[in-house]
Amino acid sequence: MLRFSLVNGKQTIEELCEHCGEKIKDVHISEITVKNPNANWKSLKIRDAEGKDIDVRSKEDFISEKTASYIKEGLLDDQEAIEFRTTKKLKYGVRPEAMCSQSIDAVSKVTASFCYKTTSTTFKARTSGSKTFDQIFNDTKEKKSTELGRKVGIDRKGNIIRMKSEKNLDEPDSKLKYHGQFKESWFRTLKSDIQKSYLEKVQDCKSMIKEFGADACESGEVMSNFKTLDSFKKYMEKTCK
Repeated sequence: MLRFSLVNGKQTIEELCEHCGEKIKDVHISEITVKNPNANWKSLKIRDAEGKDIDVRSKEDFISEKTASYIKEGLLDDQEAIEFRTTKKLKYGVRPEAMCSQSIDAVSKVTASFCYKTTSTTFKARTSGSKTFDQIFNDTKEKKSTELGRKVGIDRKGNIIRMKSEKNLDEPDSKLKYHGQFKESWFRTLKSDIQKSYLEKVQDCKSMIKEFGADACESGEVMSNFKTLDSFKKYMEKTCK
């Protein structure tokens, strides 16, 4: 979603998250300018945010060029790209709907676009089918953390997004951030089925929950109390039989 404003003769264009309505970033006019299909001029140039002159293209050419990056960022899927080539339309003209977080999961090797402001009133009130986002995200059947990663938000289609680690796409030099049990290197080296088994045992172990707390066990943060696989296994054998 784009929001235009004109204050004291200065125009600003802001891109807003489709789910929570919060500002994502400022958008330069060159990022949304396309050629009028009825224009009789052969060429027109516009100066981009870096001060470089670029050719203004037709709407079809502009979106076709951007499609690959939109797919990579999770803002379009392959079927939607096919539909665009047929209808020549995106939800917001020349841009797809946007999310307030675009992150790379370096462990799972995937890129996800999602809204992470799950406590926002606007976010919680949105719906997917017959359920609100608040009901979907906080469903007790959806544990805070699983072998697939920790719950971090909801994507543009209403699906819960889980990440094992995150690195912000808009910050190339941002530090890789691991979640829950994946903070421990010994856990990351385990096969997925073993990770699943250990995490479920932790989340069901009453003695462990009593000692470290329910939230630490459900989120996987409890794994940080064990610096090696061997120390974790010894504890589990003694305490969580």
